[in-house]
Amino acid sequence: MSASLKHKPKLLQDLVSLIGGQFVSMLIGFLSFTYLARVLDAPSYGALEFAIAVTSFYTVVVECGLGPIGVRRLALDRGSASKLAAGIPAARLLLAVLTVPLVGLTAYITHQDPKTITLVWLYAFSLGGVPWRQDWLLQGLEKMNLAAPGPAIRTLVFALGAFLFVRRPDDLVVVGIVQMASEALCSVYYIGVQQLWAIPFRIVFKLNEMRHLVWEGAAVGVSQLVWAFSQYVPLVLVATLIGGAERAWFGAPLRILGALLAFGFLYHFNLYPISARLLAEDRDRWRHLMWTSLRVASWSGIGLALMLTLFSAPFMLTIFGQKFTASVSVFAILIWVVPIRLLSDHARWALVARGLQRYLLISEVLGALTLLVAGLLMVPFWASNGAAAASIAGNLVTWITAHFFVTRHIGRMAPFHVPLLPAVTAVGWGTIMFLTHWNLFLSGSIAVVGFTACAFLIGGIWPDIKKLAYAKNLTQAGS
Repeated sequence: MSASLKHKPKLLQDLVSLIGGQFVSMLIGFLSFTYLARVLDAPSYGALEFAIAVTSFYTVVVECGLGPIGVRRLALDRGSASKLAAGIPAARLLLAVLTVPLVGLTAYITHQDPKTITLVWLYAFSLGGVPWRQDWLLQGLEKMNLAAPGPAIRTLVFALGAFLFVRRPDDLVVVGIVQMASEALCSVYYIGVQQLWAIPFRIVFKLNEMRHLVWEGAAVGVSQLVWAFSQYVPLVLVATLIGGAERAWFGAPLRILGALLAFGFLYHFNLYPISARLLAEDRDRWRHLMWTSLRVASWSGIGLALMLTLFSAPFMLTIFGQKFTASVSVFAILIWVVPIRLLSDHARWALVARGLQRYLLISEVLGALTLLVAGLLMVPFWASNGAAAASIAGNLVTWITAHFFVTRHIGRMAPFHVPLLPAVTAVGWGTIMFLTHWNLFLSGSIAVVGFTACAFLIGGIWPDIKKLAYAKNLTQAGS
């Protein structure tokens, strides 16, 4: 490694590239869905969120956990890149062909209206773009800057189509066509990038190799499927048990949650190759990396959730409009899934890196069952607020069990009480804010600034941030 590269914070640079692309994607997405929330009536917007939730769930089926498996193989053998780049899209394409009918069937089973069913079918056909998302390949080849624009391209095309062609409350079919176009152009981007800057594009249908890939990725894929179930089943419960506009009241906060969880995914997406390598080569350095990352994630994730809870009303109403007042309390509860997931992903990705997917699956199943039972009990009484509370319960169970399995089968990662100090600090500042009768923006800003000051003065996270920024440099230097 050159001397100049040693002095550059490689992990931070890659993370900024990924987050930059995701931020642009999120901003464009907010603009497009803000527009759609105003053009469509509440039932139609709820139908759109339902179609997205169902398709997102089945997207995980098509992906089948093959991305993390490909990255893990590349971390051990960079020479396998060409074979993996040809085999993984082939396996995903076969899964997409088998999955599309199931997406449409789901709309019938849940007794949706004809317009919603048509929209779901259009979104189902957009799954044909999933096999060509070779972001895992760019991740494994340390070309994060090329992976970053993909989501932004997809959301930009969708936003342009929405602004140009969706004009009336009943233009749901148009939204589905726009979604298909955005997936198609995003696929063109990934194929072009792979061909020009990574590995010549090709797809090889070798059934034996595809079977091995799908089998290896199945445990990860099923775990991700259970997570997708946990993320979207509250909306399905609301749509099935209550329906109508209530789908929109939960769907709008869920859209923001999904965008924020994507940032957490990118953080671990960037950290995963280092974690996998250190787990195989130097367990002490891996443990130190996890400890450092957990402290930073605790303060940043909890701080973000505190800020968005305090400003939930102006935040939601500015984005979606005054008719979404019922979503404010739902969002204030649901947003706490973000720090829980950000922290629990340390254990989840560690289990994948060590090939212990079965324990990850157990954790996800226990969390999903908790969420489902809690949702069935709470949604009939508290509607969308009950669904949000059920999401919190399910994610907490997943985190606790995954952390337990890592401690038992890999080793002590970090004390489970690491998030306790930032959590207590958030409760303290939040209580001060609610006990005062000042202007919302003044008291909320004081609480956020106070929490941030505690993160640096009491939590001492600045040295941890610097260690994380240079984590890739240290790993490469040791190679």
